[in-house]
Amino acid sequence: MRSDNVISLCEIKYHNKPISINVIQEIENKSKLIQIPQGYTLEKALISRFGPDKALKQSNYFHHYVNEDDFFK
Repeated sequence: MRSDNVISLCEIKYHNKPISINVIQEIENKSKLIQIPQGYTLEKALISRFGPDKALKQSNYFHHYVNEDDFFK
């Protein structure tokens, strides 16, 4: 946990194309397994080779995206 009372949930996917909106239900199911302490916020990040597709990006579900461009700048 961070000093700003935020817990970062990172989902790492390896696919040969951008990640689709179908990942949301998977993350929702995983999020239910985590007990968030009172006063803390859950922030979601997606780490993937090609990043999100247009529909996933427009959903504003994830707070952060990290793709291969971020690693090789």
